[in-house]
Amino acid sequence: WDLAGLLDTVAAGDPVMVWWVNGVWPAKDTSWNNAQGEKVYTVNGMHVEVVTGWVGNQHNPEYILTNDPWRGYRRYTPQSFLNLWKWFDHAAVIVH
Repeated sequence: WDLAGLLDTVAAGDPVMVWWVNGVWPAKDTSWNNAQGEKVYTVNGMHVEVVTGWVGNQHNPEYILTNDPWRGYRRYTPQSFLNLWKWFDHAAVIVH
């Protein structure tokens, strides 16, 4: 998914949960293999926040707004948002 599609969904009235890293420390791959030998992908600091809006123009926002269950309301520059979100291949769930 990309940021434009995510913000289109939020503009339509549906918050979006994003899977990413919490940004508290440098992210790194901490994957392991399960008993069947299958890789279980994970990153230290895995976290979820709900995107609720943006500041500025939707197609060129100054900030992306989120609700973090751990730290409350947050705002991120588009670049910092994308850097946190990339760790899980831009995974998200639309909240209806």
